[in-house]
Amino acid sequence: MQKRNLKLNELLRTREGFSLIELMIVIGIIGLLVAVVGPNLIQRFEIAKRDTTKMNIKSLATALKSYRLECGLYPTTDQGLEALKSKPTTGQPCKNYAPGGYIEQSIPKDGWDKPFSYESDGNDFEIKSYGKDRREGGADLDADISSKDPE
Repeated sequence: MQKRNLKLNELLRTREGFSLIELMIVIGIIGLLVAVVGPNLIQRFEIAKRDTTKMNIKSLATALKSYRLECGLYPTTDQGLEALKSKPTTGQPCKNYAPGGYIEQSIPKDGWDKPFSYESDGNDFEIKSYGKDRREGGADLDADISSKDPE
């Protein structure tokens, strides 16, 4: 019995693991990495949202140009971007409306999952996103994005 207790004590003493200091060092290194890399990743994510918004605006502008080629005018503000999905029932009728509409999927939203602002008098149009802050104006990532912006 005594030999058994001796072997058990040896096993307990030779058991390997991490000390508290080693764990604290690893946690400190992970915290440092999060502090350095985290903000950069968040900013990259916001830049990606902005780029997605610009691509969606270009896609909508292309669909609007196709609409105008067949209907003679852009959809009015009242008809909105929904006119690209289904034939408008108000305003100037479109005799040559494409049977499947001008976009296959649903009307895209901006990178912050908000609907685009659309204004048109029939002769010209503007598609706009109010950016990250959802308010008119702003700078950097909060700046508005418009179909009228230069490339």
